[in-house]
Amino acid sequence: MSLDPLAPQSPASDRPAPADSSQSQSVWHRRLLPGSITPGHPEHAQAAAQLIVSTDEHLFKFCGGGTLDPWLELAQAEWRAIDGIYSHRFAKVLEIDGAVKALVLAFPSQAGAAALDWRMTNSRQAMAAQQWQEVFDRFSQIGPILFAPAPQHSYYIQNIAVAPELKGQGIGRALLDLVVECARSEGFNSLTLDVDATTPAVSFYQKMGFITTQTVELPPLGMNPHLRMAMSIAPAIVR
Repeated sequence: MSLDPLAPQSPASDRPAPADSSQSQSVWHRRLLPGSITPGHPEHAQAAAQLIVSTDEHLFKFCGGGTLDPWLELAQAEWRAIDGIYSHRFAKVLEIDGAVKALVLAFPSQAGAAALDWRMTNSRQAMAAQQWQEVFDRFSQIGPILFAPAPQHSYYIQNIAVAPELKGQGIGRALLDLVVECARSEGFNSLTLDVDATTPAVSFYQKMGFITTQTVELPPLGMNPHLRMAMSIAPAIVR
């Protein structure tokens, strides 16, 4: 299964603090969020694309020939599709007053790789042919190198993104906790992700317990180095 939908929570002031455990703490964090976490939906495409692109602007500018616009268009089409590389069906979003302000995209590495169309057929059908081909060709130069297949028994975090004005409020932590809960419930014992080594996200993931397992550099193409990071998670407690 993918990430389970979460119903909107009542205000934290209406409920007592939970007992001190990793699962109860993560639920407590979500109660303090300024909005509701809901399943991704095709109608979120525009806002989702903006958040996704913000996670690796240097890479996406390279793919877009110096501008972000082509990848924004590509990301919207891929989000809307069931088998798109950013498919909404593997996403949860944080909505505040009807606006998407944060998201997480994550899935079992093996199942996700098999379920998504990495040929990007969905965006090919939505974009001008020449523009799509140029973007796809540039990504094909670097994608397989920067984003190697994740370990078979790992849960892969494709993106965690939070709007700039909401960073520092624990939203990223709450979204990561949600992935940990889901991965643990499905029997996975580790999380894997890839991240631009020059971004503040690296420090966040380190604080959350991720360690760097590989560094990839592509200096001939002027790309920022990227890190493959992983974190072990404890198995679910059976009561």
